[in-house]
Amino acid sequence: MIALSMIAAVTGETNSLDALIAALILLFILSTITEKVTELVRMYPGQFRIVGTLFCLFFYYQVFYGFYTEPPLGKAIAIALLLINTLLLLTIIANTASKENRFFNFLTKNLTIFENVNKAKTNISPDAKEREVTALSFFLGLVVSLLFNVNLFDIFKAATDPAAKPISPFLPDSLFKLNPEFFAIDPVKLIGIVLTAFFLSFGAKFFHDLLDTLLQIKNLRRKANDRADFEFSNIEEVDKFLAAKDNDLFNEFLETQLNKPGVFFESNLDTLSVTVHLSDPAIVIPDKLFYKNSLGKVKEVNVIKKQSRGIKTLSIPLFPSAEIANQKPFNQQRGTFCYPVRSVESGDVFLLTCYHVIWNKHDWSAFDPATNVLIVHPSNGKNIIGRVTKAIKNNVIDAALIKPENVSLVGVIDGIGKVDKDRALNPGDKNMQVKITGSVSGKRSGFISELKKTVFIKYPNSQDLVLSDLMVIKTNDGRAFSKGGDSGSLVVDKFGFAIGMIVAGDEDEISLAIPFSNLKDTLKIEIFNPA
Repeated sequence: MIALSMIAAVTGETNSLDALIAALILLFILSTITEKVTELVRMYPGQFRIVGTLFCLFFYYQVFYGFYTEPPLGKAIAIALLLINTLLLLTIIANTASKENRFFNFLTKNLTIFENVNKAKTNISPDAKEREVTALSFFLGLVVSLLFNVNLFDIFKAATDPAAKPISPFLPDSLFKLNPEFFAIDPVKLIGIVLTAFFLSFGAKFFHDLLDTLLQIKNLRRKANDRADFEFSNIEEVDKFLAAKDNDLFNEFLETQLNKPGVFFESNLDTLSVTVHLSDPAIVIPDKLFYKNSLGKVKEVNVIKKQSRGIKTLSIPLFPSAEIANQKPFNQQRGTFCYPVRSVESGDVFLLTCYHVIWNKHDWSAFDPATNVLIVHPSNGKNIIGRVTKAIKNNVIDAALIKPENVSLVGVIDGIGKVDKDRALNPGDKNMQVKITGSVSGKRSGFISELKKTVFIKYPNSQDLVLSDLMVIKTNDGRAFSKGGDSGSLVVDKFGFAIGMIVAGDEDEISLAIPFSNLKDTLKIEIFNPA
């Protein structure tokens, strides 16, 4: 029981799944041994006859020696071993001797079952060869099972019994003296050994694939042990959970590998690929990435590279059709007035837009309302429409609140209409249709291709700053969803709910928007519709 005690040592305190895995590891090792011995027999049948015959003759000596010395082998054990050894010897001779040898003619007719397994033979049918190779695998598997004293029933018993002790085929105090305990085989044990040989003939690949499946199941059970996190009522919910878990893990992996200035990526877990937009040809990105999923399996990720103009704020030089800008614009930057909002704390009404739209050398981390805060309508730079009272650029928002002056507010967006409701995003919003009316692009429709995105964005002073939790918006017609000057545009869903504000893009394929719920929570505001 040497092999069986090995299982107990590996598993220790275990459950039924661990016991099954440990038993399959043993069967995998034994089946590999059986396969290799089968290959040797097929390649060198002549040499095998010599080695096999010498082994059988030596074993005769061992049985007689064990029978007549203390402690003796039992009579039944000795007779059984002699019969098995004789059958083995005759089978070796019958399947390796010349058919023209009259002495072995009887044996050749009755015991030749491996006539066509020799690899050198090519003029036989594949079916006949396959049958004989399978039979040879079973025969050698039986020999291996007997030598290791392994039977299918004791495998699982040993896997759950850490106290199992190895039994040597030889007595420890005598050289090559057979151990009666090792060869004590009852009918149940013999059936177990035959069954073991039967399964060993399946081949090592069978046990390798089965082990791979069970190890994945074990890993999944380990991840699902904490029932405080989630509960499932059906298999569809399990599939959805695993898909979401893998998607989060996949994106976290890509964030660590690709999230850097000059790089924007779009992930696709279904096809195990990532599209990387590079603004600088000098940036080196590998052609393949290797990602480990939630089950611990390593997957190859294909990297698709595209040249890009880079992710930057969508404010461009001032021109008469622009809608909103600082009275002293930095590099003639301008953008779009998003929508009227109201403070939930004070009740004051403000104009909402992006901080970078009205920025003019302010501190990104601490806005100073004392300088460069007057905001104009670009069609008439002297016509002040308000002044900035609050502006924030952190990791989740880029926004400014403008206190209106000398303007009559209207809460209707051309092509969209009145917006009086907003909502938070959820995972089901992926691929939802959305639209904007930008001061440059006008009326545009697209869809949400990704949520919770973290991106490095090039700001007006050429500084790369990070924004997280963004939504990625693309179009079906291949045209840009938003262009320079559209920063601040309100994004609405197909039901007319405000869900975000345009903040950046590459003016080709990618547009990025801040979720409106983040703006609400940070700025303490709500949608306001003027009377």
